[in-house]
Amino acid sequence: MVYSLFCVLASIVFLGTACSKQRSKMNTIDWSSSSNHTLSPLVDRSQGKTVAAISSKYGQIEIQNQTVDGFEIDGAYLKKINNNQGHATRIQALLESREISPFNKARWNLARKNKERYLKTILSKEDHLKDKKIESFELKLVSEDEDLLPRWFLNYSKSNGELWQVILSYNLNILSQNRIGSEFEATSAWVYPKGPKYGNLQQVYLLNLSKGDELKSNFLKVSSADQTKVQVSGEPLQFTISDKRFDQLQSFYLSQKAMNWFTKEFGVKYSSILDLEIHVGAPEKTNTAFYYSGRVRLGSGDDIVYKKIPWDPSIVTHESSHFVIDMISHLPFQGEGGSLNEAYADYFTATILDNPILAEGTYLQGAYTRRIDIFKKYSEKNGGLYADSLIVSSLLWDLNQKLGEKKGLLIAFKTLQNLNPQSTLDSFKSELVAQSVSNLNLIDQAKVTTSLSQREWNLM
Repeated sequence: MVYSLFCVLASIVFLGTACSKQRSKMNTIDWSSSSNHTLSPLVDRSQGKTVAAISSKYGQIEIQNQTVDGFEIDGAYLKKINNNQGHATRIQALLESREISPFNKARWNLARKNKERYLKTILSKEDHLKDKKIESFELKLVSEDEDLLPRWFLNYSKSNGELWQVILSYNLNILSQNRIGSEFEATSAWVYPKGPKYGNLQQVYLLNLSKGDELKSNFLKVSSADQTKVQVSGEPLQFTISDKRFDQLQSFYLSQKAMNWFTKEFGVKYSSILDLEIHVGAPEKTNTAFYYSGRVRLGSGDDIVYKKIPWDPSIVTHESSHFVIDMISHLPFQGEGGSLNEAYADYFTATILDNPILAEGTYLQGAYTRRIDIFKKYSEKNGGLYADSLIVSSLLWDLNQKLGEKKGLLIAFKTLQNLNPQSTLDSFKSELVAQSVSNLNLIDQAKVTTSLSQREWNLM
């Protein structure tokens, strides 16, 4: 148990240990030249065909599959990273260590030699494959707990160019059939990418939309409480700004942009779908704007305090950011934890939009609702949800300026990872200091402590 945990941690923080563990008899290897560990001899015995190779100013990368007695092991790989001098700096692999018995080797080789006959048998059995273009047909081995098992891998393309893969047993029974390869599906739409205050309508792309009567991708769904539907067929989506369907396009694009930013910046992967509903309260115009338990709810704006809420980049981005914050730390919505929750939503929104002012495009009773480029002291803490959130958000924004955005985001995100439902402003400060010590040099650490001290945070 301890050994397995050590391997996982070493892999995560790139300690360069040569860990190996058993998983269905496949061995995971992660070796670094900076470690003192001996490289597993399995690496030398398992080199197969090069399937990818690339070089850059940082060195060369080569990825090979694994073959055992000439048979490719499905899913096995060997990745070598060399520096510019050609010396290996890291080797990562998932390799099979078992051998093939002489009996199995002989019969599987015979089957491979007669694969055209096997293919004809498949095509005669499966009507849906008869008119398809066969791209490849190979016998590979699959590693399972009991043994290495032979499987037929048949790749075919449809008339529309889609590539599919059928996996069959040795006796030609279909085990699975799936579309394969990367996919770029984008439906064009016309929206205000920066909101109507900062630009005109432009053509953008809504990615990976499912066809149907709603705006839905693999991580985001947008609908309207007034039951207005948007038909998605792959054709461009363009509505007049008075059409209620336009509001759905606008909010979908803004939320998609925010969630893609988290993926690009921090590698966030979404295991659930964010459910965003607009026109909440319809037919009444409401000022609703909140997130809770995987759902964002936005009203239209009552045209007295707010207008066109679904159009505002900062409001949509702020509420979408709560979804990510919730998945990472599950901060509460009240008390000091709630202030931290709001602070991070404001900070991420300002960073994504490169604008520290929130709701300036939709708030009617002032120039904006909040701005985080201010000097807010810890001593000004009064228990107010948003008043106290500004103590944190203004600090994080200040660190972006002092450290540079990349370093500021690094320690902000790593601090967030260590927050929880019981976190307070003081525990946030302790985590922030700890992350700066772990991730920044001494000069930058001093910038963090100076900023905290100037804002009267207790550093004792």
